[in-house]
Amino acid sequence: MRSLLLFMIVFSFQLNAQKNVFLKIYPKVNGTDLTLGSDYIDQQGVIFNLDYFNFYLSGLSVTHDGGQSLDLSDTVFLVKSTDFILYLGYLNVTNVESVTFSIGVPPELNTASGTNALDISVYPEGHPLSFQDPSMYWGWSAGYIFLVTGGNADSNADGIADAYFELHNLGDHNYPQTTISTTQTNVGNDQIDIYLDCNIEQWLKNVPLESISILHGTTGYNSSSMANVTTEPVFTQPLTAGISSNKLEKGALYFSDDKIYWTGFPENAFLKISDLSSKDCTKSNPGHDQNMIDLHQLKNGAYIATMYSQEGELLRTMKFMH
Repeated sequence: MRSLLLFMIVFSFQLNAQKNVFLKIYPKVNGTDLTLGSDYIDQQGVIFNLDYFNFYLSGLSVTHDGGQSLDLSDTVFLVKSTDFILYLGYLNVTNVESVTFSIGVPPELNTASGTNALDISVYPEGHPLSFQDPSMYWGWSAGYIFLVTGGNADSNADGIADAYFELHNLGDHNYPQTTISTTQTNVGNDQIDIYLDCNIEQWLKNVPLESISILHGTTGYNSSSMANVTTEPVFTQPLTAGISSNKLEKGALYFSDDKIYWTGFPENAFLKISDLSSKDCTKSNPGHDQNMIDLHQLKNGAYIATMYSQEGELLRTMKFMH
Protein backbone atom coordinates (compact mmCIF):
# COMPACT_ATOMS: atom_id res chain seq x y z
CA MET A 1 0.00 0.00 0.00
CA ARG A 2 2.81 2.37 0.92
CA SER A 3 4.59 1.61 -2.37
CA LEU A 4 1.38 2.26 -4.32
CA LEU A 5 0.89 5.58 -2.53
CA LEU A 6 4.48 6.61 -3.25
CA PHE A 7 4.05 5.66 -6.92
CA MET A 8 0.87 7.72 -7.16
CA ILE A 9 2.60 10.75 -5.60
CA VAL A 10 5.56 10.50 -7.98
CA PHE A 11 3.26 9.97 -10.96
CA SER A 12 1.13 12.96 -9.97
CA PHE A 13 4.25 15.14 -9.61
CA GLN A 14 5.51 14.10 -13.04
CA LEU A 15 2.13 14.74 -14.61
CA ASN A 16 1.90 18.21 -13.09
CA ALA A 17 5.40 19.01 -14.37
CA GLN A 18 4.27 18.58 -17.97
CA LYS A 19 3.96 21.91 -19.78
CA ASN A 20 3.26 23.12 -23.29
CA VAL A 21 6.48 24.97 -24.15
CA PHE A 22 6.70 27.66 -26.84
CA LEU A 23 9.79 29.45 -28.14
CA LYS A 24 8.76 32.86 -29.51
CA ILE A 25 11.42 34.69 -31.52
CA TYR A 26 10.34 38.23 -32.30
CA PRO A 27 12.10 39.92 -35.26
CA LYS A 28 13.45 43.33 -34.22
CA VAL A 29 15.45 46.14 -35.78
CA ASN A 30 17.13 48.55 -33.38
CA GLY A 31 14.80 47.47 -30.60
CA THR A 32 11.53 47.89 -32.53
CA ASP A 33 9.29 45.24 -34.06
CA LEU A 34 10.12 44.50 -37.68
CA THR A 35 7.55 45.75 -40.19
CA LEU A 36 8.21 44.50 -43.70
CA GLY A 37 8.69 47.34 -46.16
CA SER A 38 9.47 49.95 -43.49
CA ASP A 39 12.76 51.85 -43.49
CA TYR A 40 15.40 51.27 -40.81
CA ILE A 41 19.04 52.23 -40.29
CA ASP A 42 21.61 49.44 -40.15
CA GLN A 43 24.79 49.29 -38.07
CA GLN A 44 26.68 51.06 -40.84
CA GLY A 45 24.24 53.99 -40.89
CA VAL A 46 22.56 52.97 -44.16
CA ILE A 47 18.79 53.14 -44.65
CA PHE A 48 17.30 49.78 -45.63
CA ASN A 49 14.05 47.84 -45.66
CA LEU A 50 13.16 44.16 -45.90
CA ASP A 51 10.70 42.19 -47.99
CA TYR A 52 11.34 38.97 -46.02
CA PHE A 53 13.70 37.53 -43.42
CA ASN A 54 13.47 33.74 -43.00
CA PHE A 55 15.86 31.26 -41.43
CA TYR A 56 16.17 27.68 -40.25
CA LEU A 57 16.65 26.82 -36.57
CA SER A 58 17.76 23.35 -35.46
CA GLY A 59 19.97 21.48 -33.00
CA LEU A 60 17.78 22.72 -30.16
CA SER A 61 18.30 21.71 -26.55
CA VAL A 62 16.66 23.09 -23.41
CA THR A 63 18.48 23.25 -20.08
CA HIS A 64 16.06 23.13 -17.16
CA ASP A 65 15.53 22.35 -13.48
CA GLY A 66 19.08 22.43 -12.17
CA GLY A 67 21.06 21.69 -15.31
CA GLN A 68 19.03 18.87 -16.85
CA SER A 69 19.22 18.84 -20.65
CA LEU A 70 16.31 18.10 -22.94
CA ASP A 71 17.44 17.18 -26.46
CA LEU A 72 15.11 18.39 -29.22
CA SER A 73 17.75 18.31 -31.94
CA ASP A 74 15.74 15.95 -34.16
CA THR A 75 13.41 18.82 -35.18
CA VAL A 76 14.12 21.50 -37.78
CA PHE A 77 12.09 24.71 -37.53
CA LEU A 78 11.50 27.35 -40.16
CA VAL A 79 11.31 30.84 -38.64
CA LYS A 80 9.74 33.59 -40.73
CA SER A 81 9.45 37.31 -40.10
CA THR A 82 5.68 36.79 -40.05
CA ASP A 83 5.58 33.35 -38.38
CA PHE A 84 7.96 32.98 -35.46
CA ILE A 85 6.16 31.02 -32.73
CA LEU A 86 7.71 27.55 -32.33
CA TYR A 87 5.92 24.82 -30.41
CA LEU A 88 8.56 22.69 -28.66
CA GLY A 89 6.18 20.12 -27.22
CA TYR A 90 4.42 18.96 -24.06
CA LEU A 91 7.54 18.67 -21.97
CA ASN A 92 8.45 17.56 -18.47
CA VAL A 93 9.99 20.86 -17.37
CA THR A 94 9.32 23.35 -14.59
CA ASN A 95 12.03 25.99 -14.86
CA VAL A 96 13.78 26.67 -18.17
CA GLU A 97 17.31 27.97 -17.58
CA SER A 98 18.71 28.31 -21.11
CA VAL A 99 18.22 27.29 -24.71
CA THR A 100 20.90 26.23 -27.17
CA PHE A 101 20.30 26.10 -30.90
CA SER A 102 21.97 26.41 -34.28
CA ILE A 103 20.97 28.42 -37.31
CA GLY A 104 20.53 26.36 -40.44
CA VAL A 105 19.90 22.75 -41.34
CA PRO A 106 22.18 20.19 -39.64
CA PRO A 107 24.82 18.60 -41.90
CA GLU A 108 23.27 15.16 -41.66
CA LEU A 109 20.09 16.50 -43.32
CA ASN A 110 21.53 19.19 -45.53
CA THR A 111 23.23 17.87 -48.66
CA ALA A 112 23.74 14.68 -50.64
CA SER A 113 26.60 13.79 -48.29
CA GLY A 114 24.37 14.01 -45.23
CA THR A 115 23.85 10.65 -43.52
CA ASN A 116 20.08 11.17 -43.20
CA ALA A 117 19.51 13.58 -46.10
CA LEU A 118 16.42 13.22 -48.29
CA ASP A 119 15.59 14.86 -51.58
CA ILE A 120 13.37 17.91 -50.99
CA SER A 121 10.54 16.37 -53.05
CA VAL A 122 10.14 13.59 -50.46
CA TYR A 123 8.97 16.00 -47.75
CA PRO A 124 5.21 16.68 -47.62
CA GLU A 125 3.80 20.11 -48.40
CA GLY A 126 4.05 22.37 -45.35
CA HIS A 127 7.09 20.60 -43.88
CA PRO A 128 9.93 23.03 -43.04
CA LEU A 129 12.29 21.11 -45.34
CA SER A 130 9.85 21.06 -48.25
CA PHE A 131 9.59 23.75 -50.95
CA GLN A 132 9.29 27.33 -49.66
CA ASP A 133 8.51 30.74 -51.09
CA PRO A 134 10.98 32.38 -51.33
CA SER A 135 13.04 29.28 -52.00
CA MET A 136 15.31 28.00 -49.23
CA TYR A 137 16.88 25.17 -51.22
CA TRP A 138 19.75 25.33 -53.69
CA GLY A 139 19.84 21.72 -54.78
CA TRP A 140 20.95 18.25 -53.78
CA SER A 141 24.65 19.16 -53.85
CA ALA A 142 24.60 22.64 -52.25
CA GLY A 143 21.79 21.97 -49.80
CA TYR A 144 19.48 24.37 -47.98
CA ILE A 145 19.74 28.13 -47.60
CA PHE A 146 20.09 28.78 -43.87
CA LEU A 147 19.10 32.45 -44.02
CA VAL A 148 17.25 34.11 -46.88
CA THR A 149 16.51 37.81 -46.86
CA GLY A 150 15.88 40.51 -49.40
CA GLY A 151 14.96 44.16 -49.62
CA ASN A 152 16.34 47.54 -50.62
CA ALA A 153 19.10 49.80 -49.27
CA ASP A 154 20.18 53.41 -49.88
CA SER A 155 23.02 53.32 -52.41
CA ASN A 156 23.83 57.04 -52.64
CA ALA A 157 22.99 58.50 -49.21
CA ASP A 158 19.94 60.38 -50.46
CA GLY A 159 17.65 58.84 -47.86
CA ILE A 160 15.89 56.52 -50.34
CA ALA A 161 16.36 52.75 -50.22
CA ASP A 162 16.80 52.21 -53.96
CA ALA A 163 19.28 49.32 -54.41
CA TYR A 164 17.77 45.83 -54.35
CA PHE A 165 19.64 43.12 -52.46
CA GLU A 166 19.29 39.48 -51.54
CA LEU A 167 21.35 37.42 -49.13
CA HIS A 168 21.29 33.62 -49.42
CA ASN A 169 23.52 31.94 -46.82
CA LEU A 170 24.36 28.27 -47.05
CA GLY A 171 27.12 25.74 -46.36
CA ASP A 172 27.70 23.18 -43.61
CA HIS A 173 30.57 25.26 -42.20
CA ASN A 174 28.16 28.21 -41.75
CA TYR A 175 26.10 26.47 -39.05
CA PRO A 176 26.56 28.65 -35.95
CA GLN A 177 25.44 27.63 -32.47
CA THR A 178 24.39 29.96 -29.67
CA THR A 179 23.24 29.57 -26.06
CA ILE A 180 20.87 32.06 -24.43
CA SER A 181 20.19 32.17 -20.69
CA THR A 182 16.45 32.50 -20.27
CA THR A 183 13.76 33.66 -17.90
CA GLN A 184 10.51 31.95 -18.77
CA THR A 185 7.03 33.43 -18.84
CA ASN A 186 4.42 31.23 -17.18
CA VAL A 187 1.03 31.29 -18.88
CA GLY A 188 -1.53 29.68 -16.60
CA ASN A 189 -0.59 26.33 -15.07
CA ASP A 190 0.27 24.41 -18.21
CA GLN A 191 2.21 26.69 -20.55
CA ILE A 192 5.72 28.12 -20.61
CA ASP A 193 6.69 30.80 -23.11
CA ILE A 194 10.34 31.55 -23.86
CA TYR A 195 10.66 34.99 -25.43
CA LEU A 196 13.66 35.92 -27.55
CA ASP A 197 14.41 38.92 -29.73
CA CYS A 198 16.13 38.38 -33.07
CA ASN A 199 18.12 41.59 -33.60
CA ILE A 200 18.35 41.80 -37.37
CA GLU A 201 20.69 44.82 -37.45
CA GLN A 202 23.22 42.74 -35.46
CA TRP A 203 22.84 39.77 -37.79
CA LEU A 204 23.54 42.01 -40.80
CA LYS A 205 26.35 43.93 -39.11
CA ASN A 206 29.21 44.85 -41.47
CA VAL A 207 27.24 43.69 -44.52
CA PRO A 208 27.03 46.52 -47.12
CA LEU A 209 23.43 45.92 -48.15
CA GLU A 210 23.54 48.89 -50.52
CA SER A 211 26.14 47.23 -52.75
CA ILE A 212 25.90 43.45 -52.45
CA SER A 213 23.10 43.03 -55.02
CA ILE A 214 22.11 39.33 -55.09
CA LEU A 215 24.69 37.51 -52.99
CA HIS A 216 24.46 33.74 -52.87
CA GLY A 217 27.13 31.47 -51.48
CA THR A 218 29.16 30.00 -48.64
CA THR A 219 31.93 32.58 -48.27
CA GLY A 220 32.39 36.34 -47.97
CA TYR A 221 29.46 38.27 -46.51
CA ASN A 222 27.33 35.12 -46.57
CA SER A 223 29.76 33.52 -44.15
CA SER A 224 30.56 36.59 -42.04
CA SER A 225 26.89 37.39 -41.45
CA MET A 226 26.33 33.86 -40.16
CA ALA A 227 29.36 34.27 -37.88
CA ASN A 228 27.62 37.30 -36.37
CA VAL A 229 25.19 34.89 -34.70
CA THR A 230 27.97 33.85 -32.31
CA THR A 231 29.98 37.09 -32.09
CA GLU A 232 27.19 39.69 -31.88
CA PRO A 233 24.00 39.94 -29.74
CA VAL A 234 21.79 38.60 -32.51
CA PHE A 235 19.55 36.66 -30.12
CA THR A 236 18.72 38.22 -26.76
CA GLN A 237 15.98 38.12 -24.17
CA PRO A 238 13.75 41.18 -23.75
CA LEU A 239 13.77 42.89 -20.38
CA THR A 240 10.09 42.03 -20.01
CA ALA A 241 10.74 38.27 -20.16
CA GLY A 242 9.10 36.57 -17.21
CA ILE A 243 6.35 39.16 -16.92
CA SER A 244 3.04 37.70 -17.99
CA SER A 245 1.25 39.90 -20.49
CA ASN A 246 -2.22 41.07 -19.48
CA LYS A 247 -3.35 40.18 -22.97
CA LEU A 248 -2.24 36.59 -22.48
CA GLU A 249 -4.30 36.37 -19.32
CA LYS A 250 -7.48 37.56 -21.05
CA GLY A 251 -9.79 35.18 -22.80
CA ALA A 252 -9.98 31.42 -22.95
CA LEU A 253 -9.90 28.71 -25.62
CA TYR A 254 -11.69 25.35 -25.42
CA PHE A 255 -11.60 22.31 -27.71
CA SER A 256 -14.55 19.93 -27.72
CA ASP A 257 -16.30 17.72 -30.29
CA ASP A 258 -14.21 18.84 -33.27
CA LYS A 259 -14.80 22.50 -32.44
CA ILE A 260 -12.83 25.27 -30.76
CA TYR A 261 -14.75 27.77 -28.68
CA TRP A 262 -13.49 31.03 -27.24
CA THR A 263 -14.60 33.72 -24.88
CA GLY A 264 -13.28 36.95 -23.37
CA PHE A 265 -11.33 38.23 -26.40
CA PRO A 266 -11.76 41.56 -28.24
CA GLU A 267 -14.65 41.65 -30.69
CA ASN A 268 -12.48 41.63 -33.82
CA ALA A 269 -10.00 38.98 -32.67
CA PHE A 270 -9.48 36.01 -34.97
CA LEU A 271 -8.28 32.44 -34.47
CA LYS A 272 -5.66 30.70 -36.61
CA ILE A 273 -5.16 26.93 -36.61
CA SER A 274 -1.80 25.53 -37.73
CA ASP A 275 -0.12 22.14 -37.55
CA LEU A 276 3.20 21.53 -35.80
CA SER A 277 5.14 22.38 -38.96
CA SER A 278 3.60 25.89 -38.76
CA LYS A 279 1.47 25.30 -41.86
CA ASP A 280 -1.77 27.29 -41.66
CA CYS A 281 -4.81 25.01 -41.76
CA THR A 282 -7.76 27.38 -41.24
CA LYS A 283 -8.76 30.56 -39.48
CA SER A 284 -11.90 32.31 -38.31
CA ASN A 285 -13.17 35.63 -39.60
CA PRO A 286 -12.64 38.69 -37.35
CA GLY A 287 -15.72 39.33 -35.25
CA HIS A 288 -17.03 35.77 -35.69
CA ASP A 289 -20.56 35.85 -34.27
CA GLN A 290 -20.62 32.36 -32.80
CA ASN A 291 -17.17 32.45 -31.10
CA MET A 292 -16.64 28.98 -32.50
CA ILE A 293 -14.91 27.30 -35.43
CA ASP A 294 -15.69 23.81 -36.72
CA LEU A 295 -12.58 21.68 -37.37
CA HIS A 296 -14.17 18.41 -38.45
CA GLN A 297 -12.39 18.67 -41.84
CA LEU A 298 -8.91 18.45 -40.26
CA LYS A 299 -6.98 15.20 -40.26
CA ASN A 300 -6.22 13.57 -36.93
CA GLY A 301 -3.12 14.97 -35.28
CA ALA A 302 -1.65 17.73 -33.13
CA TYR A 303 -2.47 21.37 -33.83
CA ILE A 304 -1.88 24.82 -32.38
CA ALA A 305 -4.69 27.34 -31.97
CA THR A 306 -3.52 30.97 -31.85
CA MET A 307 -5.77 33.93 -31.12
CA TYR A 308 -4.74 37.31 -32.56
CA SER A 309 -6.08 40.80 -32.19
CA GLN A 310 -7.24 42.66 -35.29
CA GLU A 311 -3.80 44.32 -35.36
CA GLY A 312 -2.07 40.92 -35.43
CA GLU A 313 -0.91 40.87 -31.80
CA LEU A 314 -0.73 37.46 -30.12
CA LEU A 315 -3.38 37.02 -27.42
CA ARG A 316 -3.28 33.32 -26.53
CA THR A 317 -2.05 29.98 -27.82
CA MET A 318 -3.19 26.44 -27.12
CA LYS A 319 -2.07 23.02 -28.36
CA PHE A 320 -4.75 20.38 -28.91
CA MET A 321 -5.15 16.90 -30.38
CA HIS A 322 -7.78 16.39 -33.04
